[in-house]
Amino acid sequence: MNDRDKISLDKQMQRVESLIESIEKLSNPAARVVARELVQTLLALHGAGMERMMEIVQRIDGEAAISAWGRDELVSNLLMLHGLHPVSLETRAGQAIEQVQPLLRCHGGELELIAVVDRRVRVRLRGRCGLSPMELEQTLEEAFALIAPDVQIIEVENTETPAQRIALPVL
Repeated sequence: MNDRDKISLDKQMQRVESLIESIEKLSNPAARVVARELVQTLLALHGAGMERMMEIVQRIDGEAAISAWGRDELVSNLLMLHGLHPVSLETRAGQAIEQVQPLLRCHGGELELIAVVDRRVRVRLRGRCGLSPMELEQTLEEAFALIAPDVQIIEVENTETPAQRIALPVL
């Protein structure tokens, strides 16, 4: 995805969020219900079609296509929206952690993936990481937003301090 496409995707996502906020602000409760149902029905239809596409591609041994979809930001986000991402959440969580390891190692720390359950990730911080809790939180938020944005909560265990819980924005 080139920079222009990325900007366009970001603008479209912002527009979707804006429209959802507008629906929630409607003064007519019946209109809110109808608008929500319309969005949910369109998403369900869209998701069913994408699920069928995945099944067809898998039947014709389209593993290369599925792998490429998982690496494409737009397609992977659409697949994730419908719970169809071709790469498991556990694998993507591990990739997000690997992305931050060099920074943590420079500061004397290292993360270990402990568990991934119900969009919750639990990691263990080893060593005396020189990053502040806020810096660690921001670093993890950025990595997970790029690689595994469907994670809702990251819990960081550290033998020297109480567990840190990072709640991420819900998709």
